[in-house]
Amino acid sequence: MVALAFWALTVGGCNEPASPTAGAGAARAAVEPCGGEPLDPFVAFEVGGGEATSRSFSGQVVEIGAPDPFAGTRYRVREATGKEHVLVCRMPGRALPLVTGRTYDFALDYVGGTPSASGLVVTDQDGLLFAGASDQGVGDHVLGAGVPGFALRLLPITCPSRGQGECYDAVFNRGLEVTSGDRKATLYQGDAARVAGHDVRCLIAQQVTYSSRCADYALHAVSYTITRAP
Repeated sequence: MVALAFWALTVGGCNEPASPTAGAGAARAAVEPCGGEPLDPFVAFEVGGGEATSRSFSGQVVEIGAPDPFAGTRYRVREATGKEHVLVCRMPGRALPLVTGRTYDFALDYVGGTPSASGLVVTDQDGLLFAGASDQGVGDHVLGAGVPGFALRLLPITCPSRGQGECYDAVFNRGLEVTSGDRKATLYQGDAARVAGHDVRCLIAQQVTYSSRCADYALHAVSYTITRAP
């Protein structure tokens, strides 16, 4: 499941907000868990890939474009056969930890929709370098095989609703539990923690009770990034 499209085009659901109050941006201090608003979701796709595809490949990063907070950053990757992939990735305040000239293994999932689902895992000779996903649940549409070395799950609701809107009757913050070996952290929206040598950010972790007043309306339930610490 990997959709790919030119950054200048609108990809189905790619720019859907995490909530009507999304866009909190890249930097914000951890807040009271039940009141934190979602950040912008992680987005990754390949140019020209389609609305629902999934692929894995190894290649050398030959070009990294200028960061763009709206369109995302473009990464041109060349396989040993000469075949090239152009990946587009966007996340709040960050870029993929890739270096031009180095070779990596990529596993990319994308499912178009409203909102779209994205998943990306990047590994090298030292193991997991980066993982990120946005979905309706952990592993629901993307990264069904999980993140190497990590287990993630959304915890049961313990928070009251943050409120309601035209298209939803309630929205509840949830904890995102991240485990690697004997290391574990529970993160809420906007939180970050170091787990087993990786920096984990929880961008979105919520559950929505939808209203019948709006058709085809949905929000991301989970979005996160995991980056190997320097």
